[in-house]
Amino acid sequence: MITKLAVAQVLRVSTVVLSSAIAVFAPVRSIAQSADCQVQELFRQQEAVAVFRRLHLEIGTLMQAQSEAILEVDHDVVISSLDDGGFFGPTGFLGKRMDKGQSEIKSILIAGRRLGMDDEAVARMDEIEASADEIIAVGHEMVTLLGDGQTKQATTLYARSSVPAQVAAVGAAYTMSSGLERKAKVMSLKCR
Repeated sequence: MITKLAVAQVLRVSTVVLSSAIAVFAPVRSIAQSADCQVQELFRQQEAVAVFRRLHLEIGTLMQAQSEAILEVDHDVVISSLDDGGFFGPTGFLGKRMDKGQSEIKSILIAGRRLGMDDEAVARMDEIEASADEIIAVGHEMVTLLGDGQTKQATTLYARSSVPAQVAAVGAAYTMSSGLERKAKVMSLKCR
C-alpha cells in the first residue's frame, strides 16, 4: 500500500529531477535559438503570407459578385444579399462591390508594401494589382451591359477578360503564399 509519505517523496524527487533538467537544457536551447532563429523575420513572413491570402480572397469575392450579377439578370432571380441596409439590384450591387473591392485591394497592397518584401514578392503584388484593376474595370463595364439587358455580351466579357485576370492574380498570390509558408516553416523549426 502506498502511503502519503511515499507519494510526497516521489513528488519531491520528480520536482528536483525536472528542475535540474530545465536548468541544464534551458541554456542549450536558448543558445541554439539565438544562432539561427530570427523571430522578426518569421513574423514578417507570416504577415506577408496573410497579405497574399487576403488578396486571393478579395479577387475571389470580386469574381463571385460578377458571376452572381450575370445569373441574377439572366434568370431574374436575386442571389446577392442586401448591402448597406438597402437593395440595389444586381447591377447596383455589382458596382458597389467593385468599388469596395478596389478599396480593399489597394489597402492590402499598401500594407504588403510596408512589410519590405523582396523583389519577387513586389513583382507578384504588381501583377496581382494589374489583374485586379482589370477585373474591376470589367465589373464596371458589366454594370452598364447588364443594366441594358445585354447578358450575353456581359458573359462574354467576363469569360474573356475577368477569368484570365483571375487566373493570373490567384496564381501569383498562391505561388507567393505557398513559398513564404515553406520559408516560415523552416524558420520556425530553427526557433524551437
